[in-house]
Amino acid sequence: MDLAPRSPTATAVCPVVDDSGGVVVPRPAGAAPGPVRQWWSGGTTLATCSRFAVVGGVANVVFVAVFLASSQVGGEVQTANAIGSLLSAALANELHRRYTFTADQRVRWFRAQTAGIAAALAGLTVTAVALAVLHLVVVDPSRLTSMAVSMALAAGTGLVRFVVLRRAMTGSTVAGSTEAG
Repeated sequence: MDLAPRSPTATAVCPVVDDSGGVVVPRPAGAAPGPVRQWWSGGTTLATCSRFAVVGGVANVVFVAVFLASSQVGGEVQTANAIGSLLSAALANELHRRYTFTADQRVRWFRAQTAGIAAALAGLTVTAVALAVLHLVVVDPSRLTSMAVSMALAAGTGLVRFVVLRRAMTGSTVAGSTEAG
């Protein structure tokens, strides 16, 4: 076992904040961040949208797991949709606050959750109506069909969520942004 002391620069980590107040990225002391990391951590609309999409993907995985688990233990599709939507929205709201919009230091948890849950409830209303129509039109649709309808509509309402959350966490909208994409 090597017990020799290591060089302080070999293990030191220094935070990096880009000029626009972007994500703090730990990196080894003396190492310059690469162009992809600089872009990803930056405050451009395209970088923010990319982070939003990644967080949305994570939330969708949670939604699918909760939806399938809820509907398999005897839950109704509407209940599974509601539980999955609200749990995945709460997770996504926090991830958006911390990573997508890097607002964890300037936006309190309650405000972020309030804005996010309001947007999620609007989306939930749309998916609930669509599921009700699906069940009127299709006799006994499968759980996978119901989940696919929910996911497709969630993708569409994602743009609305982006605008609402961006406004709540940064005070700007995409249209009002002066950032380069």
